Amino acid sequence: MTDEEIYLMYLGAWLHDIGNIVDREEHHIHSMIFIEKSPIIESQLGMTTKHQLEWLVKAHSSKCNIMDVPVDHDRSRLRFISAIFRIADACEINNTKCPMEVYQLIEETMPQENKIYWEAHRSILGIVFNSPKILFYVNDKEKSEILTSHVVEEISSVKKVLSSYKVKVPKVKVIVTKPY
Repeated sequence: MTDEEIYLMYLGAWLHDIGNIVDREEHHIHSMIFIEKSPIIESQLGMTTKHQLEWLVKAHSSKCNIMDVPVDHDRSRLRFISAIFRIADACEINNTKCPMEVYQLIEETMPQENKIYWEAHRSILGIVFNSPKILFYVNDKEKSEILTSHVVEEISSVKKVLSSYKVKVPKVKVIVTKPY
């Protein structure tokens, strides 16, 4: 990856979920709109980077067809880095995402369907990238399944792009283990 592509991915990491303040289901669209309408982002990053960032945050969700992303934009392989970013975002699912202290504060008022996700996050002890595998160390395979299967779906949604760049498509492996 080039320095520009890495920089763009860092920017995406900061802003890709900002649309959650409006709506979870379509947050990728709301994130893109936020960037699109932000005069601060344009003045600080320039029009080219802003436009690339709009695509990156929109495409981090598999609700956006990865083939709709422009192949290249300026000096960035926009479709390729959007595919990599989608996988990286899907892998942000381990137990540090939901501290027990926070969970205990909101558990009683939380709908049951949300509890399933919190428990799934808490069951993932660690993630190791061992190309071409992504290893998930879990303490409860059944609870983690809702999240690890999502990673498999996201990888599948970008498989064609990765293959076109001669990148090995990652395989997910779930390993049941005990906490340290």
